Order: sequence, then structure tokens, then C-alpha cells
Amino acid sequence: MNETRLSLKEFTEQYINILNSLSHDELKLVISAMAEETLPSERQKFLNKFLRYNRHEALLSTDNGNSENLIATYEKDILDDIEALKEEIKSRGSDEPDWNDYNDEDALSGYEDLVPEVSELLDKIEALYDCGNYTLAKTAYHELFAIFSIEDDYGRGIRIYDVADIDKGEVIAKALRSNYLSETSPYSRVITILMLIHEYCEYHRVTLKDLIGISIDPLPEFEQFLTLWINALNDTVDLSDNNHILAPYNDMLLREAVFLQNGISGLENLARSNGVNCPMVFLDWIDELIKVSDYNDAIAAANYALKVLAKDKPIRAAIADKLLYCGQQINNTDIVDSAAWISFAAKPDLTKLVVLFHQSVRSNQHALILSTINTIKHHIDKPYKGAYYEEERPARPTQSLLMYAYLLSGEIAQAFNLAKVHKSLGWSYGENPQPVFISYCFMQMTLSASQSIDKLPPALQQFLKSNLDSEIFALLKQSMPLLLTPEMVEWCLKITDDRVKAIVSNQHRRAYSQAALLAAACAEAIKLSDKTKAISFFTGIQGSYPRHSAFQTEMKQFIKSIME
Repeated sequence: MNETRLSLKEFTEQYINILNSLSHDELKLVISAMAEETLPSERQKFLNKFLRYNRHEALLSTDNGNSENLIATYEKDILDDIEALKEEIKSRGSDEPDWNDYNDEDALSGYEDLVPEVSELLDKIEALYDCGNYTLAKTAYHELFAIFSIEDDYGRGIRIYDVADIDKGEVIAKALRSNYLSETSPYSRVITILMLIHEYCEYHRVTLKDLIGISIDPLPEFEQFLTLWINALNDTVDLSDNNHILAPYNDMLLREAVFLQNGISGLENLARSNGVNCPMVFLDWIDELIKVSDYNDAIAAANYALKVLAKDKPIRAAIADKLLYCGQQINNTDIVDSAAWISFAAKPDLTKLVVLFHQSVRSNQHALILSTINTIKHHIDKPYKGAYYEEERPARPTQSLLMYAYLLSGEIAQAFNLAKVHKSLGWSYGENPQPVFISYCFMQMTLSASQSIDKLPPALQQFLKSNLDSEIFALLKQSMPLLLTPEMVEWCLKITDDRVKAIVSNQHRRAYSQAALLAAACAEAIKLSDKTKAISFFTGIQGSYPRHSAFQTEMKQFIKSIME
């Protein structure tokens, strides 16, 4: 589980409370303990934090304790220093690289020594910001960020992520906050922040919460700003226009502002008024209700969203998942079962398929698992259209998922037909259903021979583990009848031979180990009922490629298992 990321405001408030509770000696003990727990590889970094602190303090003080003179120097020189750095970067960009040392994958090559200058300038701007000179700080931030857009003819330059000792999100938040605090007109403040937040999103996407969290001081006139901010976002871009590059970002900013201003009721009003065009607000609404453990209202919100959203909206899956969670919290099986199906119908995947299988067995409704087949086919045939938010991206189920649905539904003939129409190459990408079906056949061979899965020969165990989902393996073993025809067995032999031939004859050397494993697994499966046939099959494949020494090496490791 990821740890919660604290804003600077939250962090400052908490550590101040801790510092206030400690004596001088206790504080020294805490720092010593932190140092002793530091990993060897992190020790220099730990010390650098003290050096960086001292450097920052140097920016705010002089030997005689008069910080005003030094700050005045920064105020006088900061823009000239930034301009000088720009000119140096441009000058280097006009020179042809040293081709002996040139690396076209290193976009920083030739500019590395200038990165500390950028870091030092950021420290100076931060000192101006800390001293309350927001007007100069905002200009300096803007001019310094322009450096990150300078690029020579070879694509080289300094990017914000090259400055390793900064948090780019916090730097941008301070730049935006300096603009907020230096503007006096409420309307110009909104327009400026909106313009810059879009401009800086190239480096890092920040929100109003970042502007709030970067300081322990409240933003002045924030309520008035929120009202104007919401109006501006509503007027700037049609949020239903997902083709607009900033539409999803504005959508997020709008939802955040509405919640900051009016809480859960604000999100509910936005969801009811424009949720069809901006469906992510439904998730925000439900999430906030879940945070306060109001599961009944969260269920009502989810049901409302599912009612108004079109059946083909992928986001229905995320909403149904939250509905399922709420159903679990109040121990309502009907809600859980209904939500599981809605989620699968919107975005089918293997985990959800297994859930529905268990549900169909528990309720004795075989038609439920059968219906998953057409659902998967529908999504496979449906054109894919991407989206900014993961929750709004449609499912892209593979033929392998369809194969699993056939097997769990007991539709073995259809599963066999699906396997037969695919080629013997392309197994490694997860799209081809053949490895799933041949694994099913091997498994059926072991069951018919009354062999325990845990006691299977090594190649067969390894192949099944690599190509058949372990949970479905267990389900098929426990609940599926023996449905293996002679035609399927012969197909296994043929497809194994075809795949080995396609790999070895075309010298796909990286796949030699896979080809040898398949041949050995097939022979081991056959050996459980016919040892002579298994040996003949394996040695026949081995003898077909006498000059392919690398493949022969891979095959030799399985000879003992086949022959003994």
C-alpha cells in the first residue's frame, strides 16, 4: 500500500507539533537515531540535506546577520543571472557536439554542469518567495521555466526533471502561488492562474490543493476566487469535448473546486446537472461518501450514476466496483452480485470472470457464466477509443479471455474451434488462445491418468504454470468433467510440431527454450497413457533439427524425464 503523500502545509504543521514537544537533547537523540538507521547508500544523501539546509540559510543571512542586503542583491541580480544562464545554454546549443562522446539517448549531454546553476537559482527564487517578494518571484519563476523549453538542433537541453534535488510539483505550486499573491484584481488572478496552470502542466500537473498545501498560510480571498474559478472553468472549455487536450484537466480542476467550495453536496449537484458529460464526478461523489462511511448514500449515488449513464460507458465498471465494495461493507449479497455483473459487462477481465463463475455455481445459474461469452465477443469486436482517464478507457479483452470463458462455461467444442483458427506463433503476447487450450488438453490428460497435479513431470508442470491461470486451473480440475476427444489429442501433437517448426526453422533463437518446453510438456502428457508414443514423438522432433545446436541444447535437458 502506498503511503499518503503529505502536502508541505500538512508536513509543516505536523513536524512543528513534534518539534515543540521535544527538548534540545531529545531532538539531538532523534537526529542521531535517524542517522544510524540510514542505509549506507543513503548516507551522503542524508548529509546533503544538512548542507542544502545550510545553503538555504546562507541565502537568507550574511556573516553580520543582515539578510536584507543579500536579499536586495538577489532582487537586483536574479533576472540577469537567469538571462545569463539562458545565453550560455543557447551558446552551447549553437556548437556542434563532440561526436566521439555524443549519445543521442542522453538529452542532457553537454549541459550537465549547468544543472547545479539551475538548482541554485531556484533556491534564490525560493528565498525571495519566502521573504514575501511575490512579484519578483513570479517573474523569476516564469523566466527560469523558459530554460526548460530551450532545445538545440540535436534535441539536447535541460529539463525540469534533470534537476534531481527538487520536487517539481512543489516548485510549480510556489510559482503559481507567487502569481496568486502578487495579483490584486480577482478576475486577473483567476485568468492568470488558469493560463499558467495549463502552461506548466507540461512539466507537472498541479491543482488548487497544491497551492493551498504549499504553505501554512491561507490564501487570501479564496472563497471569492473559487466562485470566479468555477465560472471560468465552466466557460473555458466544453468539458464533454474529450478531444480537447485540456478538457480532462479542466474537468479535474472543476471537480476539485466544487468540492472545496461546497463539499459532498457540491459534487452531488454537479453530478446530477452535468454528470453524463463529466462522469468522473460520479466517482468523486461516491468516494467522498465512502470516506465518511456513508455506504447507503454511496450506494444510492452509484445506482443513480448507473441509471443515467449509457450502457456502453466503460466508467460504469469503476462505479460498479465501488457499489460492490459498499455492498460488502453492509453485507448485502444481492448488491455485490449485481455490481459484479455490471462491472464485468462494462469492462470484462479474467478476475471478474472468475468471480462470476463462483457466483453462477453458488446460485446454480449456469446461464450467467454462459452470458459472459457474448459479452467478451462484443468488446472484442467493438472499436477501441482511448480516453484520458483510465476509468473511461474501454476494455480490450483478448481471445485468451474468450477461451477462458468457453472453458469455464463447459463450451469445449467452441473452445476447440477457437484454438484451431489461430496460428502457432504469437503465443508470447497473450492474444493467442492456443496456449490456454493446449494447457487444458494437457491437464485433461493428467486427470484421465489419475495423476496428482503436484506430482506431474517437470516440463509439464512448468508449461501449465506458465500458460494456464492458476485459479482457473484449480476450478477446471475440481469442477469440469473429462471432455477430451482423440481429435483434440492429435491436434495437440500437430500444433506442437507446427510451433516448433515455425520457431526453429525460422531461427527465432530467443524462443528455442519455449519450443523445447512445449515439446517436452506434450511428450510428458502423452507418456502418462502411452510411453512409446511419447518417446517417438519427442525424439522425432529432436531428430528433425540436427544442425540447430542451440535448440538441441534446450531439448537435451528434458531427455531424462521423457525416457525414464
